[in-house]
Amino acid sequence: TGVRIGETGDDSQEYGFFDLGFSFPFYGQTFDSLRITSDGWLSFSDVIPCSTDTFRWFLNRPLPWLWGPYSLVAPFWDDLKLVGSSAIYFYSCGDSAIVSCINMYHYGQSDRGPYTFQTILTPNGEITFQYLHIHDSDYSATVGIQNYDGTMGLQVSCDQEYLRDSLAVRIRPSWVRMDSMKGCIQPGESKTLNLIFDPLSYPRGVYNADLLIESWDKNHQLETKIIPLTFCIDTTTSVDWTDDVKPEKAVLLRNYPNPFNPTTTIQFAVVGGKGKATDYGRRTTDVSLRIYNIRGQKVRTLVDGAMMPGRYRIVWDARDDRGMKLASGIYLCRLKSGGRQETRKLLHLK
Repeated sequence: TGVRIGETGDDSQEYGFFDLGFSFPFYGQTFDSLRITSDGWLSFSDVIPCSTDTFRWFLNRPLPWLWGPYSLVAPFWDDLKLVGSSAIYFYSCGDSAIVSCINMYHYGQSDRGPYTFQTILTPNGEITFQYLHIHDSDYSATVGIQNYDGTMGLQVSCDQEYLRDSLAVRIRPSWVRMDSMKGCIQPGESKTLNLIFDPLSYPRGVYNADLLIESWDKNHQLETKIIPLTFCIDTTTSVDWTDDVKPEKAVLLRNYPNPFNPTTTIQFAVVGGKGKATDYGRRTTDVSLRIYNIRGQKVRTLVDGAMMPGRYRIVWDARDDRGMKLASGIYLCRLKSGGRQETRKLLHLK
């Protein structure tokens, strides 16, 4: 459905701009139109950073990629071509804009394809990639987004066996934003930065992010400050949930720093529970947090017991249960709660 774009034989072509029918927020900017390419990606920008042969924009890259394409939305960035059965459609109905790529094939390799997929954009900033048919589990495509200058991006997949039939990938706008992204502070002054949280498009759960603050004066680039953020959309205040259906889980967040020497801070969050009721009706959850070496042998137990809902931080000093200093290398941090288990890699360097 919609406006048919392109012709049989099109290769490395771009089409548009096409009117979205609404303003679309993307990496702090808003756009009302987009261009479409035959190589499985879209862009809100017409800026190609380099027009020489050193930049071949039909070749997919990992994201973010400083050399573009900019303001990129990539459901299937690869060297594609329109053959006799191929088609690209653009459709907008005011509350969504849809780009559908039908029966696309890899350039010069008639046995790689067909690929049928689409991108759906909505005014709240959500991006949905839908894959109806991926003939050969293509390994060479890039899936993701990146900003207006290639300095920030979200890579879902690149050159991996990831795409498959009937897969959907949804990218939601951030649940947290700043009221000010940059500014200047004079000597002796201070500035308050406000975080605005928006849970409206997110389901119940625990979400984490890092707030990076970069600063400098005319002579120095100062150390980047990393402030971990955790947003818990809990169920304890929802009147339509009962104790029997409240989730019993804990979520393992990112540790910092990683790699580390001599210590690293391990973060995790406990949500809900079916254990003993405590003050205000909250219930505990049985949690274990252990460190294993690369051979799967347990070297340290950090947590083992019932815990209240909340966010926790534990500093690990790279020692085992006997207090002995461990060798440098890769270690596994494993969090268990009920039937849930999560593992993260920790890299200890000396």
